[in-house]
Amino acid sequence: MSAPAATPALNVPLILVPGQPSSFYTVHIHRVRWDDAKLKELGSRSMVALQDAAREDLPRVSGCISAELMDVDLAVIHHPDGATAVARVLCESESCTLAATRHQRDAGEESAAESARDWAAEKLGARHLQILRSCDELSA
Repeated sequence: MSAPAATPALNVPLILVPGQPSSFYTVHIHRVRWDDAKLKELGSRSMVALQDAAREDLPRVSGCISAELMDVDLAVIHHPDGATAVARVLCESESCTLAATRHQRDAGEESAAESARDWAAEKLGARHLQILRSCDELSA
């Protein structure tokens, strides 16, 4: 059996436009992927255990203590060879936003960042939510 796979957290910094100092957000995302062998080993409890693993690891891998206290949005994506649990929270900590602007996303993460922005906009009921590209935008 292969070990459960976890990807590093993705922290997506966002700004509500027109912005004010209190309009910065970060979407913390953590994905845990288990293969069929791991899912079969856990039987009928496998999906709950997979979601629990993503939820419980989110604060640690995102570096956000507040993520432990927030309601976590969970989704499961089924694959032909296993499943992935996606845990995400919308954080209002300016320090998380500042830290997230320092991360350079690669091409594969850009799609996930756009999806995170869309999810946060729906959650906030906001039309003008943008991904922050640099620390300079925090002071704008």
